Formats: sequence, structure tokens, C-alpha cells
Amino acid sequence: MQAGKEERPSSTELLVRAAYVLAKRNAISGPRNDLGAGSDRRSARVVLEALADTESGLRHLRQVIEDDRAGDEPRQVDDQGQPRKDGEGSDLPITNDFLRTSLAPKGGVAPQPLSPTAAVHDHYKRGVLVTKEALRTLEMEMRNLAGLKDGNGMPLIEREGRAHARLLMDKLQDLAAEAQEWWEKAVEAQSTTANTNASDEEESEAKSDEEDEGEAA
Repeated sequence: MQAGKEERPSSTELLVRAAYVLAKRNAISGPRNDLGAGSDRRSARVVLEALADTESGLRHLRQVIEDDRAGDEPRQVDDQGQPRKDGEGSDLPITNDFLRTSLAPKGGVAPQPLSPTAAVHDHYKRGVLVTKEALRTLEMEMRNLAGLKDGNGMPLIEREGRAHARLLMDKLQDLAAEAQEWWEKAVEAQSTTANTNASDEEESEAKSDEEDEGEAA
């Protein structure tokens, strides 16, 4: 549901505060007239007002203020309010281009939001990418730790890292146990789905055979 223009007074403060942050962070700028047919001659004020007419736009205006309070760069968020990530697991920033082309494109045709189911799957895929990147980083850091040696050539993690290694081992075992549980449930769920599909196919074939026999009779 879009925020109607009659609701604009209630969002005036939000617009003003978000506009200040966006300008301070260089995330909103004036018109672009040098791109030919792709130029966007709208002022920053018009773009911000367009943002206030959509739920996604309002969500990002609020995010701008919240991130600024935390001392962070304004971040893009999905329909569930979770930060969007790039392929390397880094937060996607709110930029002038993002505001003008994705959130408030000229012509007033905003992109259709994802359905709740699609949004969850989109967030899941990003979560998988972030988890894989975290594992790669952990592996690299463990190798770095193993490479730090004292004057006698002995790895410091072996000499001084008993407590650290134990903490890491316990945490990895907990995570491995959780991943094992996920895997077992996924195998069970996929097996159930496969059996259901097979049963449906068998039932469909049986009905088809009955129809063929009836026609032959």
C-alpha cells in the first residue's frame, strides 16, 4: 500500500531529517542533464517527495536516519527491513543512482515489491553467500594464526593458544552440530517431496491408464 499525498504532513519531519543526512553523506545530488534520454532532470526535493509516496521509499528514509545515528553509511534494505548485501557479503549503500533509478524512478513507476515468499528466498540466498564468505574468512585467519611463530620457530597458537583453541573448537563443534541438523532435515524434506511427486506421477499415470481402458472398451 502506497503512502498517499494526504499523509505527507506526517512524514515532513522524516523527509527533512533524511534529506539532511543524505546530503551530508553525498547520497543525493542535483539533476543529471548529460545522459541524453537517460537524464534525470528532477531536483533532489522532487526525488525525496517521490520516495515518501511508497512504502519502500519511506523504509529507506527511516533507514537513513537510523544508520546515521549509529555512525554508519546509509544502507539499502529489503522488504523485511534487513540490509541488502552484494556478492561478497558487504552492505549495499544508498546512493544517488539507487534513489533515482530503483526507489523513485522518473515517470513515477516504482518497481513492484517482492512477495513475502520471494523476499524470504532472496534474503536466504544472500544469507548463504554471507555465510560462505564468513567461512572463507575464518579459514584464512586460522591459517594466519598458524603462521605466527616465536623466535624458536614454534607456532604461537600451539604455545600460547590453549584457551583460544579450545574456545574455537567448542564453537565450531556447536556450529557443525547445527549444520548437521539442518542437513538431516533438508534430506528428509527433499526425500518427502520426491516421494510425494512420485506418488502424484503414479496416480496420474494410473488415471490415464483407466481412461485409456475405458475408451478401448
